[in-house]
Amino acid sequence: MEQQIEPQGLPALKLIVGEAKAEVRSPALLDLREVRVTEFLQARSLAANTEKAYRRELKKFLGWSDRPWAEITPRHLAQYKAHLKQQGLSPNSINRALAGLMSFFDWFRTAYPEQMLHVPTTAVELERVPLPPAQDLSEVQVAALYLVVEERGAISKRDQAVLSVLAHGLRVDEVVRLNVGDFDGIRLTIRQAKDDSTGTVPLARQARDHLVDYLGERQSQQGELEPETPLFLSYGRNRRQQRLGYQGIYYLVKKLGQRAAHIAQEILNGQEGPGEEWQTWSAAQLQQILELEQVHPHQLRHTFATGLLLRGMESLHARTLTRHRSEASFKRYAKRVLMSSAEQAFYRAIDEEPPS
Repeated sequence: MEQQIEPQGLPALKLIVGEAKAEVRSPALLDLREVRVTEFLQARSLAANTEKAYRRELKKFLGWSDRPWAEITPRHLAQYKAHLKQQGLSPNSINRALAGLMSFFDWFRTAYPEQMLHVPTTAVELERVPLPPAQDLSEVQVAALYLVVEERGAISKRDQAVLSVLAHGLRVDEVVRLNVGDFDGIRLTIRQAKDDSTGTVPLARQARDHLVDYLGERQSQQGELEPETPLFLSYGRNRRQQRLGYQGIYYLVKKLGQRAAHIAQEILNGQEGPGEEWQTWSAAQLQQILELEQVHPHQLRHTFATGLLLRGMESLHARTLTRHRSEASFKRYAKRVLMSSAEQAFYRAIDEEPPS
């Protein structure tokens, strides 16, 4: 009878089929990733809003991935970009997220070259976004803002000066940071700005006069002003005599726009305006003023840039005054001017006056 011999050797392996568990990272490792984010934000001279946006976007990425920064590859970033698309984010929102990561990894590669040989974001492309139109104001809209400033009573000189400075292309954050010593009677010196776009901005006579009047009024009340004194002060109940902040400037422009729109609506309804200037505007111009209901301070920067080009200034010189670091971001103003010039050429070609 044949004897069955058991096979000798290692025991059989028992395979257990189940779900793969997610890799668990130690809390210390996760904390180190956040430390790098803090280091990055401290190392870069970012505007407050930019720093806030970068922190938010990097925090979102850390919530999506548990890998150390040094292990992130282009494939991971491509997957993250796909994830953002699946979330229904707009191209602009996706680009903001990627911009934060690009800036971070550029810094990380420089700060820790031994940990990262290649920047993973170089292989990831931004979403294509149509060039946004310039949101410049018309001459009649700007004139209406200056008219309603005169109704501001005791603070009208400050508000005139703020409006004039904004109308020279300064960002709100830049206006907030201005000190008395930054105005030399001719120009303003921008010492802190977005993307380190510092520089000087010459002022037109009207703006110079508004600033001189405002500072003269303050000197008569406070005596000699030190160079490091804030250029613009708040008159709010809780911030009186403190530096006028971002919200204060934003609120000021919004209030001016809403007041101008209210007056325009009254005139369109058959009521008399508060002054003769208001009566000289046509119904079409008053309709333009109605749009000031939604005005925001940055539109004055758009108006400044577009106005320079419409007056024939070379693009390079205009971009120097607006301190745009990127030529691509300045193209919106050139496009607006090109369309305006083409329209004027059209009416000349057909021998008609352009409609007002």
